[in-house]
Amino acid sequence: MFNISCMQIKTYPSPQPTYKNFKIKYAFGGNSSVISLSNGKSGIGSEHWFSENSELFLFSIDGDLVRTELSIPNKNTKNTSSEHSSCWGEVKLRNPKHFLLESTKLRNFSAERKELTCLNFTPSSSVTHIHIKKDFSFIFSENKYCGYRLKNPIRYLCESVDENLDLIKEPNHAEYCLMEKYLAIMSDNRLDELNQNMESLVLELSKEISPHLKAIRCNRRRRIIEKSIIDLLDFYL
Repeated sequence: MFNISCMQIKTYPSPQPTYKNFKIKYAFGGNSSVISLSNGKSGIGSEHWFSENSELFLFSIDGDLVRTELSIPNKNTKNTSSEHSSCWGEVKLRNPKHFLLESTKLRNFSAERKELTCLNFTPSSSVTHIHIKKDFSFIFSENKYCGYRLKNPIRYLCESVDENLDLIKEPNHAEYCLMEKYLAIMSDNRLDELNQNMESLVLELSKEISPHLKAIRCNRRRRIIEKSIIDLLDFYL
């Protein structure tokens, strides 16, 4: 049994039907994005407070997970691939009350592995991946919640959590490489290198990414990335 704040995760050796109706979405907003898993229902659980942000987890009255929205941090970290074991899990709310769950602090986007990993800390030992869906797992290190991983992230790219996905044209390696470059530039790391000059960062992003948008096979995904750059240019310049 694993715990995340007020939540408990029961593990299984094989997939469970619990989350078969859940949809994964990568709501992309340039420097503000979230990963959403939802069955479309409402519930109670974690919430933002005035002074603190929280990851969103909502549960039914019976304590069953109905929705989660996990923020993607802007600070990049190096390759997070490490030795790990994996299993399947089911998330339950132990106590029916509102709670806070601190957002992750580090991210790694790998074009080679087609993975987005977000972490609270860099694990010093092997980790356990608890899968909720085939492409999504929570990560634990020494039984402590460490973050999450989304495989094939661009497949789930959309502009908002309420938008439908376009699953007709699967992203290829060139598209993953372009997104890896986008996130390398649009990051706290690059902003530090530019002495917090957001104007320079946004101009660099436009110069390095915009000419290569044709590499994106899906028109909808292309429009999402293009719009994010235009919005950043409008806001900061």
